[in-house]
Amino acid sequence: MKKGFFIILLIGYFIPFSASGQGLSHIPASFLDIGFGARALGMGGACVALSDDIYSLTWNPAGLTSTVGFQSTFSYTRQLDIIPYSFAATSGRIDEYWAHGEGIIISGDELMREMRGLVGLARSLYGTIYGLSLGTTLEIRYATFGKEQKSGEGAIVGEAYGLALNLGAQYRYNKHFVLAAKIQDLFNVLNWSTTGYGSYFENTPFSLYCGVAGQKIKNFNIETDLRVSIFKDVPQRVYLGVERPLFHYFIFRGGYARNLTGREANLLYTVGIGFQNIWQDRIKLDFAYLIHDIQNYYRISIVFQR
Repeated sequence: MKKGFFIILLIGYFIPFSASGQGLSHIPASFLDIGFGARALGMGGACVALSDDIYSLTWNPAGLTSTVGFQSTFSYTRQLDIIPYSFAATSGRIDEYWAHGEGIIISGDELMREMRGLVGLARSLYGTIYGLSLGTTLEIRYATFGKEQKSGEGAIVGEAYGLALNLGAQYRYNKHFVLAAKIQDLFNVLNWSTTGYGSYFENTPFSLYCGVAGQKIKNFNIETDLRVSIFKDVPQRVYLGVERPLFHYFIFRGGYARNLTGREANLLYTVGIGFQNIWQDRIKLDFAYLIHDIQNYYRISIVFQR
């Protein structure tokens, strides 16, 4: 139990895509946002404004209004080669104004497991690719520890249920410029029931992200995002990303992120490549390699669309 507790605390401190610095109470339940979708990760995590596919469900729900047709995806990774994460989602258009997305995230092992069900809804106010789009994602959260592992007498076990609400906005001024904002965990609550500490509630401070992007500027897409420091335990962080298509089939990417406040810079450098127009544009494949203080790692994501 102590080993698992230390691992989760370590991840909560160092992972650059953590939604916030969790105020863990007696039992760790972090629900960390490690970042899904190799396109955004290949751009250093700068994707609040440029998010326009199924992964908008986690990066910025307002981007769901820019999705094309019906999309689905699945990914699996082991964060720091320790904790497994699985992600699956679908998204689609309802009409010219509305779009939806649904997903599930499962992480952990028999020591501690977390599950999140995501339901996203977004609306374009004008029914066009330009103008203002608003979106929201509701997360239904469940966590358990000790229940799947053989424990001796007196071992502490428990489970928790909770909700979280994320809001997003994108304003596409024209075909070149996009402004965006996202509030992660605007409302969140987790109700624990344990054998050692009884029942209690916990929550986490929300995080505010602001982004601005330039699209198709001399064939480049460029974005910079800022995580605004509202609470002292959430450092201000900047994200920079760029991508450029090449030869109609490839998209090359690069990114950078660092803390602007706090004790640690938590530097991140990324590169990535995307493959498009596969099988009559029904498949998009992305790869990202991330260079981090703790460990270098890679991510692969695939999107099916029709």
